Amino acid sequence: MIKKKRGLGEGLITFPGGKVEENETPLECAIREAEEEVGIKIINPKKVGVITFKQINGNVQVMHVYLATEFIGLSKESDEAIPIWVSRNDLPFKNMWIDDRIWLPLVLEGKYVNCVFEFTDDWKFMISSLCEFT
Repeated sequence: MIKKKRGLGEGLITFPGGKVEENETPLECAIREAEEEVGIKIINPKKVGVITFKQINGNVQVMHVYLATEFIGLSKESDEAIPIWVSRNDLPFKNMWIDDRIWLPLVLEGKYVNCVFEFTDDWKFMISSLCEFT
């Protein structure tokens, strides 16, 4: 996990991630972002979900969720993030995005999630949520 130092979600505890670049797959993006943000190369990440975020203004963002249990390297702070290691049993939900409380426990139980969350335009309030899981 990371503590965001800037940008959307600044100050929140979240996960490495970012936008998929041109000619890049979501998997390649997940590997690149982990390396850029915390200096580790994740090994054999498993896709565990797709989450769609909608805002009232019509903005839509799709997040591909990957889980990795192996990595190479030592985590280090970057200009974007401070690495934070936490136990699965001690997740800091009060300092995380509100939607994490819905989908993250499902993923950690081994489920694949497909969720849609609608937020206000300023991302401060979640208006609706729908999660399917297998």
